[in-house]
Amino acid sequence: DLTPYQGRTIRLRFGIDTRAQLPQGTRSTGYAIDNLTIQDAPPPTPVPPTQVPPTQVPPTATPTDIPPTATFTPVPPTPTLAPTEIPPTQVPPTAAPTDVPPEEPPAEPSNETS
Repeated sequence: DLTPYQGRTIRLRFGIDTRAQLPQGTRSTGYAIDNLTIQDAPPPTPVPPTQVPPTQVPPTATPTDIPPTATFTPVPPTPTLAPTEIPPTQVPPTAAPTDVPPEEPPAEPSNETS
């Protein structure tokens, strides 16, 4: 705010800091300011933030003692063009019946004398 200096001649100082190191042996080119104008301007009018009233939506009650209203609706199977039943596979009989107990091997001769 330069209001206290209004109508007077003043000196202004401008500074620049690049914070970057210049290569060795070089100098900063600096800056140039030309045609500087300072004008009296009214202070900005503060704009209050837009107030959005909160919406008052009552909470939805979730009943816990009411049974579900959905019921099971059976859906009949959709017929297909090809039959879905597969006939049982016929297994050819084996050479020996499988339900007959195996024969016991012959007894070995013993060398016992009586």
